[in-house]
Amino acid sequence: MRTKLFQAFLSLSVLSLGAFAQPVSPSAKGSDDQAANSVSPRAYLMPNDVSFAHIAVGGWWRTQFFLVNMSANSINYTLYFFDDNGNPMTLPIPMTSGGYSWNTSFTGTIAGNGENNFTATNLDTVNTKTGQAILTYDHTQGDIGGFSVFQEVATNGQVYEATVPFSGTDSKLYLPFYHFEGYDSGVALANPTNASTRITIQALNNVGSIILTDSSIVLAGYGHIAFDLLSRYPSLNNVRGSLYITSSSGYLSAVGLRFSPTGSYTTIPIMNWPGMFQ
Repeated sequence: MRTKLFQAFLSLSVLSLGAFAQPVSPSAKGSDDQAANSVSPRAYLMPNDVSFAHIAVGGWWRTQFFLVNMSANSINYTLYFFDDNGNPMTLPIPMTSGGYSWNTSFTGTIAGNGENNFTATNLDTVNTKTGQAILTYDHTQGDIGGFSVFQEVATNGQVYEATVPFSGTDSKLYLPFYHFEGYDSGVALANPTNASTRITIQALNNVGSIILTDSSIVLAGYGHIAFDLLSRYPSLNNVRGSLYITSSSGYLSAVGLRFSPTGSYTTIPIMNWPGMFQ
């Protein structure tokens, strides 16, 4: 159950409360659009772009995205969606004329010092798509801050939610875990570049000793994986410590999740800093 919860903990069909999204067709992309023109390895869609490390569409899940323009200039932005294999992922996008259109990206504009938020709903209540979303915009115009809130809509009508921050140009990071008293943890890893990357995960106990190493995960360009730790690494039961995660490409997007024995959950933000270990 917890594995299913984590692999589907974010949903995304997009309803803009601040500005309706407009679909972007391949023909509308210019020659300088790096998403449409084979970008060089180890490059984001554009420098300094940020990723939502896990999104899911359908089933029990919906998500809100909150974007804040932290400058006086209006900023145009685009969200690109990729599935677990790194392929463009079509999602239902609301149209200004009403209804939805299935697209692999959408664009919006945030007024100077303004805010957009998007409620992502579960139009398909049976099937769930998973992957990542990458936010790209012209950083010379200013900076966009934000986060997403994923929501589980239970059959009894109750809504459970937790917050996911942006994940940026990370290559080394820590995630703590605590696996006593029925607690479990999960992690979502996303490759925000167009080149494949090998992920190495080391589990360290509470005194810093390496107790597990896994270098078997290879993510395709823009690929994604999500799993709960005790299903993949059962030896971590009754252990507390942290995961040290690195990417061979130098870029990685990630978010963690902590499950309580009663079924409630919260996110675990990544821990790193600029120039870590350099």
